[in-house]
Amino acid sequence: MTAITPDTAAPSAQPAPPAAQAQPAQPAQPAGRRRSRPESPTIRPWAWWVLGLSVVAGAVGCWFGWPELAIPAGVGLAAWLIGAIAALGASRYAVSFDAPRSRVAVGTAAFVTLWVANASRRRILPGSLQLGMGEGTTTVRVPGLPVGATRSVDVPVPTSRRALVRVGPAMAVKGDPLGLIGRTRTWGQPIDVVVYPTTVPVPIALPGMAKDVEGMPTGQPSEADISFHALREYQDGDDQRSIHWRSTARLGKLMVRQSEDARRVQLALVVSNAREEYHRERDFELAVSAYASMGLAEVDSSGEVAVVAGGGALKVGRLGRGPILDHSAALQLNWIGDKGRTLAEAAGLARREVPGATLAILVTGGVSVLGDLRRIAEFLPREAHVLAVRCQTGQEPHVTRVGRLGIATIGQLDDLPAVLRKLGLT
Repeated sequence: MTAITPDTAAPSAQPAPPAAQAQPAQPAQPAGRRRSRPESPTIRPWAWWVLGLSVVAGAVGCWFGWPELAIPAGVGLAAWLIGAIAALGASRYAVSFDAPRSRVAVGTAAFVTLWVANASRRRILPGSLQLGMGEGTTTVRVPGLPVGATRSVDVPVPTSRRALVRVGPAMAVKGDPLGLIGRTRTWGQPIDVVVYPTTVPVPIALPGMAKDVEGMPTGQPSEADISFHALREYQDGDDQRSIHWRSTARLGKLMVRQSEDARRVQLALVVSNAREEYHRERDFELAVSAYASMGLAEVDSSGEVAVVAGGGALKVGRLGRGPILDHSAALQLNWIGDKGRTLAEAAGLARREVPGATLAILVTGGVSVLGDLRRIAEFLPREAHVLAVRCQTGQEPHVTRVGRLGIATIGQLDDLPAVLRKLGLT
């Protein structure tokens, strides 16, 4: 439960914000989030039972002259009356909320800022608001607000586990203590706070197709490629077709074009989210962190990434960190038949969805044996270089080769860069 005091905002996991002070209500607070939906009184199902039983008890008590039934009947009707009175009147708050950071790493402090203003012509007594947080709600205590005053509070967002945390809407609920009759007003549309997994830098150089017009320069010199790099002096043995005649005439000495290799690189990350292929849930969390680390390393180097996991394939262009983080935060471990996709199924989907992959990395748990991984690799495009990463917490890192398939086993995320180097990706 989060409370706002008249002088200070509620504490959050972030450094303490400046003290909240009364100020004129400002419509500049997150546009589009102040609009509220109409209030409507709600009579709970058990309220009808209370009313019905009270009427029946009162009627029977009066008919037979039994005061024992008249008393509970009176109590039930009084509760109904109190609930109806408590639900009268509209909420006089103006509420908005926003997340300063929509993406945070696991364990990093995050919060949603909630603004509450007095939109009426009279002082508002202390009350409370409900803010949707994930699958539940959190209660925010609101102090008394003078006319035109605004209070703000930083409401902490849970970040102990990776997740896609849906925040909102904000709700004001009026009603009786028994919850018979209530009136609810809501503000704003839900917003998502992405809690993405822990990642490590993975400086990997991925194999690609040389001399590709759509490729990225690799920095490797080449005498015959389509990516122009610089001019240099002619040396014995250089191809005369590379001579740059305009520069030669201007400088008075032979100058040739120096090119560099351009490679089209597309990384396909094939991830199993079937519970049967992992010894424990934390192995799956390790697999997600590994796949996110490799995906980010490739998009940071201006490559293209396709992630095949869960219900489909995610294709990410160059410099697309956001989609990788969002996907890794939302990926869940499921049983086969209940949204769980085995590594073999994901590899078959990758063959259809990513036919031009130049490197495919299989990411799975420790249940998958070497022979199974070799057979699964056959589902992938033949032109692709295929590797596998088995994730099993507590295991010593090692690299094994089964035919042309390189298989790495890691026991913690920090093992990933080392095993990728042993697989020749640096």
